[in-house]
Parts: sequence; C-alpha cells; structure tokens
Amino acid sequence: MIQSPSFARAFIMAEAAAMPIHCLKACILSCLALAVPPVHASAQQLVAKTYADAGGWRIESYRIGRQHMRCGAIAPAGTMTIFEKSREGWTVVVPTQAKGDTLQGLIDIDGRRFRGPFHRMDDDRVGFFLKLPQLRPLRAGKAMNVRIDGEQTSVPLAGSASVFHALAACDEKGGA
Repeated sequence: MIQSPSFARAFIMAEAAAMPIHCLKACILSCLALAVPPVHASAQQLVAKTYADAGGWRIESYRIGRQHMRCGAIAPAGTMTIFEKSREGWTVVVPTQAKGDTLQGLIDIDGRRFRGPFHRMDDDRVGFFLKLPQLRPLRAGKAMNVRIDGEQTSVPLAGSASVFHALAACDEKGGA
C-alpha cells in the first residue's frame, strides 16, 4: 500500500509528539545522516611553499588545495615555524610533548613575560594567540624563551622586525 507524503508527515509528527526529546533529537540526526549524500573526501594535505627570506628566517606560505591557510616563519637553522600569521591573527607556535588541548605557558622576551593559554595545533605543536601590544617586544627583542609544562623552547629574535613585516605581506597577498 502506497502512502501519500502528507500521511507520512502526519505519522512522523504524531510519533514525534509522543517521543521524549532526547529520542526525537537522535531520530532527527539519524534522518539527516541518511538524507545527506556521502562525501568522498580526498586526502588534501597542507602544502608549504617558500615565500621569502627575511633576516635569515625562511617565510613559508601554507595551502590546502587552492585555499591559503596561513604564513609561517622558520628561525635560522630551525625546522618548524615559530611565528604564524593568518586571518585569525598572530601566533607563537612551539613544539611540545605535553598532553592536553589547552596548556598554560609563559613567553619571556628579554625579561618581559606573558602568561596564558597555548592551544593544541597540529604536528605536536601548541600556539599562543598574540595580542597586538605583544608584537612590539617580539619585533624589537633579542631572545624569546617559551616554557610549557617543564619544557623550554629558546629562539633568538635577530631579524624579527623584518620577519613580522614579511609575514604580514605574505598573508595579505594570500601567500602568492
């Protein structure tokens, strides 16, 4: 027997009215999951491209597919980005073995200290989102030490003024 769409809708409404709210939510989510066609995800990876050299630091642009994600600065003789610039703002990024999604840490720039949360990023790294007043000491500083959970990352800041200028230009131009 074939039922009309209005009968099916009335039946579902009657059933929904008798269901507890948590069951109704589960039912709706299940129906939505069935209604959405499967997405065939391609394994798009973050691709790094050298953008420039600034004060001995390597500036890289990062993309996923055609989408510009951010620009990063790798310290001389370093292998990982330390500073990043994206639409979201400026970030100090350091590697860590510490566990957790949010860790409390300390940034010390020539004796000037900033405490705050470091958030889990990718590749076993955490990031501290900088406020604009915190950029000034980074641009003029000689050394930065980051401490998180007993680990310390030390970075010389020679050439950092040109690094921040190049990062801003890289992000503004979409890494191109």
